[in-house]
Amino acid sequence: MTNVIIQQLEKEKIELSGKISSTFNSFRPGELVKVTFGSSSAKGKRQSFQGVCIAIRHRGISSSFTLRNHLSGEGVEYTFYPYSTQIADLQIIEQNKPKKDYRRAKLYYLRERTPKESSI
Repeated sequence: MTNVIIQQLEKEKIELSGKISSTFNSFRPGELVKVTFGSSSAKGKRQSFQGVCIAIRHRGISSSFTLRNHLSGEGVEYTFYPYSTQIADLQIIEQNKPKKDYRRAKLYYLRERTPKESSI
C-alpha cells in the first residue's frame, strides 16, 4: 500500500519537471550537455557546466547523470539529479554523430584519457 503511494508521488514530481524531464530522457552517454544550476531562491547565483555525459542512471525520482570536462588541465566531474529543484536548464549541445557512436553505457574509460583524446 505504501509503495503505491510513494510511486504515485514520484510520478507527480517527475511530471512537474516538464521540459527538463523530456530533455533528460532524450540524451545518451557520449553527448555534450550543458546544465544551468544554482539556488532557486537567489536568481543571480546561477552557474553552468558543460561536459560529456559519461553515465546515466534511470531510477525514477533518484535518477542522475554525470558530466565530465577538463578545466585548466584537470578533469572535473559533476553528478546532477534532473528532478532536483537546483537545475534551472538542461540543454543538449551536440548529439552523437554516426561515426562517433559509443558502444558502452558507462564511459568511465574517458577518465584515463588526455583532454584531447576524450573530447567529442
